[in-house]
Amino acid sequence: MKRECVYTRYIRISLNGLSSSFTDWIALVHPEGLIYYYNASHRVVTEANIQRPDILEKINHGIREFESARDRRRFDLPQTYELLLELNFQEDGCSYYYYLVDHGCQTIFYLDDANTECLDLPDVCSMDHLSKGPILHSSNALAHSVVDIKLSEEYWLHLEYFCMHGSLPPSAEFTLMGMLSHAWGGAFLKPQSFFA
Repeated sequence: MKRECVYTRYIRISLNGLSSSFTDWIALVHPEGLIYYYNASHRVVTEANIQRPDILEKINHGIREFESARDRRRFDLPQTYELLLELNFQEDGCSYYYYLVDHGCQTIFYLDDANTECLDLPDVCSMDHLSKGPILHSSNALAHSVVDIKLSEEYWLHLEYFCMHGSLPPSAEFTLMGMLSHAWGGAFLKPQSFFA
């Protein structure tokens, strides 16, 4: 007996009994089964179960708080930004975790200052390691700063977990194809290569 499978990019959830503010959200299913939610009008993604009205209200409150902080600081967000917002329940209440994603620059960033400890960066010997922009090493090889590399790594992890509501920019596809071609060439020429 042949079984037909239908794959969908997103799943809409029944709105029965839910707040009208839920209508801006769509539920998406990651290929490995994780459900997350995306709000295109506010450019917000979350794993919080917003099917529960109390959770939805907390997330909507977090969005309002973020937008208020952004406006107070007169922070200009890039055209390609996205906000990840998560709830952190504690005994004394609820707080929020967040980061911003810039798909144009393929990095993450924050409204607030972030230190190396919260970014989980390794110890550095010099402030030059944390400098902005490319660093020219003695071998004349161009490399990005440790911070840029870490934030780029976090960007790609974000795309791994929240991959169903957008598409890669053409430059990212070109870069990834180059990496895969390079890895394939290395594996072809050296059978004991790390690339499987």
